[in-house]
Amino acid sequence: MKNVIQDYIKQLENDEGIIVLYVCEAGSRSWGLESPMSDYDVRFIYMYPTKEYLRIDPIGVGKRKDVIEQKISDTLDISGWELTKTLRLFRKSNPTLLEWLHSEMLYYQHSTTIETIKKLEPTVFSATTCLHHYVNMASSNFKKFDGDCNHSVKLLINVLRPILICKWIKKHNAFPPLDMDLVVEQVVSDEEIEKIIKEILQDKRLGQTNVVPNNINALNTYITKSLQDIKHHLHKQPPLRNQGVTKKLDLVFQNALREVSNKN
Repeated sequence: MKNVIQDYIKQLENDEGIIVLYVCEAGSRSWGLESPMSDYDVRFIYMYPTKEYLRIDPIGVGKRKDVIEQKISDTLDISGWELTKTLRLFRKSNPTLLEWLHSEMLYYQHSTTIETIKKLEPTVFSATTCLHHYVNMASSNFKKFDGDCNHSVKLLINVLRPILICKWIKKHNAFPPLDMDLVVEQVVSDEEIEKIIKEILQDKRLGQTNVVPNNINALNTYITKSLQDIKHHLHKQPPLRNQGVTKKLDLVFQNALREVSNKN
């Protein structure tokens, strides 16, 4: 499948007139939770040749897209962001982008640009931004529980994963690895809850669609208390920081342009 994905990326470069810098897997495969039926969610970062940036209209206006999305098939979805858009989102500590950058399933990396961006992560990382994102995700999905003991595995994962990410961020003040087994082992201290969560993760890998978790009452209590604790913690978070990072990101972009120009 890696070769198929790389071929599609090369075709995109030709069709869109872009230079792809980075291609990774997102979603369940990057979390170590894929089942035999899981889709491939491919994400990429790209830029245009230097001349395309020497215009008065910014990227995103006209034919120069700042987002490219293609549904290749029922099992392959490809989506990418242009570099200047990526850097602006990075400056805001965008959690989706941070997940892309933490993916261990890489299909392609063209330049040193991405490594430079990764090294700057401690400078831009905002626990507040990420906690807000993931606690809202968990809360909105938790509201979909209908009181029935028979729950969608996907829904359970979409509640538990963001909670676990929040717990990691609270503990380490850093963005977590995407490996959910590792995160569970680090942040869940209750042995019974750890066992329940690991069983749900395994159900996901086995392709189960609905399950009745062992001791659902204990799990619901854990989720409710975790959400309360995270929201309380957020009230005590310092204001966002990122002073001075724009100049560093400008340099990243300028160096990327030089690197691409030198290779052409």
